[in-house]
Amino acid sequence: MAFVVFVGLTVSWLQGGASWSFALQSTVVGLVYLWLTVGLGDQLLEGRRKTPAWIYFALQLLTLGVLAYVFIQHRTFGVIWLLHMPLITHARMMLSPLGTALVCLASLGWMTAHVQILAGWQEVPGSIFGIGTAVAFVLFFTDIAMREASARAKSQKLGEKLEEANRRLGAYAVQAEELAAARERARMAREIHDSVGHSLTAVHMQIEAARTMLGRDEAKTRSALDKAQMCIQDGLTEIRRSVSALRADPLDGRGLDEALADLADVSSDSGLPVRLRVSGPRRPLNADTTLVLYRCAQEGLTNARKHAQARHVSLELDYSRADGSEGSIGLRVQDDGIGAEAPEGGFGLLGLRERAQQMGGRLDIQSTPGEGFVLKLTVPAPAFDGSTQT
Repeated sequence: MAFVVFVGLTVSWLQGGASWSFALQSTVVGLVYLWLTVGLGDQLLEGRRKTPAWIYFALQLLTLGVLAYVFIQHRTFGVIWLLHMPLITHARMMLSPLGTALVCLASLGWMTAHVQILAGWQEVPGSIFGIGTAVAFVLFFTDIAMREASARAKSQKLGEKLEEANRRLGAYAVQAEELAAARERARMAREIHDSVGHSLTAVHMQIEAARTMLGRDEAKTRSALDKAQMCIQDGLTEIRRSVSALRADPLDGRGLDEALADLADVSSDSGLPVRLRVSGPRRPLNADTTLVLYRCAQEGLTNARKHAQARHVSLELDYSRADGSEGSIGLRVQDDGIGAEAPEGGFGLLGLRERAQQMGGRLDIQSTPGEGFVLKLTVPAPAFDGSTQT
């Protein structure tokens, strides 16, 4: 802006014969125009001032009118039209198309009056054509600059959004990693509880049986101790598998029916008779379904031994529509023990409920003091995936 004012005034001084009075008057008015342009116009454009835009343009047009009067008084054409270009640029950037057109017409009016007074009407068409071309040129390139600035602002805003999205994505990745680690810790805790906990409970029962028969029946005592040793070996095997692989196969390749029968035999040999009943048409089950059913049986028998003071346990596996819907399988573990007032259970039942929920199934617990404990698991039985079978 300052460069345009300097060039316009300097050329005008040279054309006006470098009169000191003309130079002084035009310089003062030009500085006022420059101050309004930079001190008010640029601040309005950047949003740092709340002054109505029409006040700014009215003051600028008034200043240009005073400058035109100074030029007319000294009979100088000069290049006063050049000083109108910053105002037209601001009009295009701050006003509506109608407002811009009004400012352009006002500027052309001042310049027409300037030419007509000094040279007559015959010079007006040619001068206005040349000045109008300059105005159109300024409007065109101002529009290009505005579009480029808008595109740059949008690009910058998009870059900021992408940076924020990347930051959030990084945070989500950390959260997902922490969640995955927490789920894996919970899964391993359930595996340890279900496998090692069951084995240790079985060892305890066998040792109790051996102590009961100690000194009375050496053969049964030795048999109980041998079974306890086998349970310890099974527990050690489970631990090694858990360390070497995240998901060990507790059934060791056996079908679910066979694995449940082995659980029932071990429990019966330990002094807690178990009656196993399997109903419904047999069908292949995938690994996850087989595992959660087996863990449910383990948990029910472990609870019956440790807490229920039960004399008998009923273990029922139903391949038919256990909950009234197709494609489901149910397991029911019921004892005749002392029952419980708050049958929510401890960590084992909590882990079993989590397993069931993850598979889209449910775990129901029923118990009344003095009337035993019932554990019922119902899970979907999706199509066999080849990983295990009954």
